[in-house]
Amino acid sequence: MATRKAPARRRTLPTSTRAPVSGRTRKGVPNKAKAAFRDALRAYATRKHVDPWHFMVDCIADDTTSVRLTADGGTITVPTVSLAHKIECAKELANYIEPKLRSVVVSGDAANPVSVLHAMPQDQFDTLLQRRLAEAGYTPAMLPEGAPHAEPQ
Repeated sequence: MATRKAPARRRTLPTSTRAPVSGRTRKGVPNKAKAAFRDALRAYATRKHVDPWHFMVDCIADDTTSVRLTADGGTITVPTVSLAHKIECAKELANYIEPKLRSVVVSGDAANPVSVLHAMPQDQFDTLLQRRLAEAGYTPAMLPEGAPHAEPQ
């Protein structure tokens, strides 16, 4: 007669003091797959001597032309890189050169309306602005045409 073995006891794993992660990465933890892809793409571009930023700048600066035949047998000179392509390159580069500005909405409600805490007459504001600009090293000649400026005293 065969004897039955007692079922094995389940081991309990030590509990962690960290909060459970519910199926997604925690805030601040870099995505390793994306980082690995980015590193591999950067290494491939380096091996091929390709720099996408320089390429886009070269496209924007390209002023070469090519000659094309027209339907009536004439020739026309056209830019090698189209204006639309140059604009797309410039828009893409601008995203990395200049920060995008967020729109800010100032609003209030019935309980907390928006109010101006301090108002200053325009001439007083212009004088203050000119004094601060002079302290920073600006002269009236450096300001754009039509900008308000106070006369030196």
